[in-house]
Amino acid sequence: MNESHPSIELLKILEGQAQQGWLEAFNAVLQFTNDRSFGSNYSVMLNRALEVFLHFPKFSSVSAHLLNAETFEFEHTLSLPPSSDFIANQRFETLLETETITHALDSGSLAYHILETTTGFRQNFFVMPLLGDAGVLGLVILELDAEITTLEQVIPSLITLHTNHFASLIQQHAFKKDIEIASDLLEQKVSLKIEDVKQSKRELQLILDSIQAAVLIIDKNNNQITGANQVALELLGVSNDELLGTERSAYSSNLDPFKSSIGYEILEGDVSEDRILRFDGTEIPILKKVSGIELGGSNYFLESFIDITDRIKFEEALKNSESKFRAIFEKAGLGMFLVNTDGVIIECNNALMTMLGYTRNEIRKLSLAKLLH
Repeated sequence: MNESHPSIELLKILEGQAQQGWLEAFNAVLQFTNDRSFGSNYSVMLNRALEVFLHFPKFSSVSAHLLNAETFEFEHTLSLPPSSDFIANQRFETLLETETITHALDSGSLAYHILETTTGFRQNFFVMPLLGDAGVLGLVILELDAEITTLEQVIPSLITLHTNHFASLIQQHAFKKDIEIASDLLEQKVSLKIEDVKQSKRELQLILDSIQAAVLIIDKNNNQITGANQVALELLGVSNDELLGTERSAYSSNLDPFKSSIGYEILEGDVSEDRILRFDGTEIPILKKVSGIELGGSNYFLESFIDITDRIKFEEALKNSESKFRAIFEKAGLGMFLVNTDGVIIECNNALMTMLGYTRNEIRKLSLAKLLH
């Protein structure tokens, strides 16, 4: 499918009098992008992400098929309206046979296919891959209740904006899950091993090096690093001899909110994003988890973390994409506004202010019912 510049195409749709339904779709995409109410609830996030697609004109159903990182197979995760695994997988297999899914994955972009049954019934589908910085995370299959027209060929620009944000949330969830699993696994292994009083330091080091996340063992009494795995050494750019015996604060970023004149504070139970200072002075963003463990009768912090540089770059690229679409909203010649679930206007563009003769703050005080009265 050939795409012209998305900004120009999207303006055509948003300003077309016959395409008013796209205003609702655009509004739904922006609201989901700014929505943080689902927090860490992964299932709620998935449901709301798919709900956005049903705001698109002519879109009648949507299903998400996420890639299982262990089996490398696509699994039906959720459909709206709700659909059985059998029906969703049957549709997936049909689109796979027509090479529509293969085309979408190879090109990394939207693929459109019209499927005609033996009875002459025509079904229209879009297939959009969900891409993260590490590769394919899954794909979304969208069914339309009518064929699209030439004017509506701009659909890819709006679908791409939404699926990029959707994919970043899936990837963020996977990052947090990976570090929690790695940390929990390490805690379990250490707990089992320390029950054996004959455990050697070499055995403990083998346990640490089996973990894919970076791991530091820190003495609670003086915050000195007493152990580390190979991943941590490579991430910090130091040798084992250079690292052991130094205080954790030596690798704390100057931007770290917990680094103060009274020293570096380590918070047990902390799961957060942070920045760590490498031996060469460069900083890298990390996602970390801090736990408390007991070794040989002494108490230690167990800090595990992963480098999230690629994820940060991906999110920055996504923000740039969102900024471009917000510029479209502001510069559109058609009056546009955004409302929340309570019917309260939360944003409007310059065209609407000119049409109504109100300021932005005055319009924000209006309800949708009052504006349309």
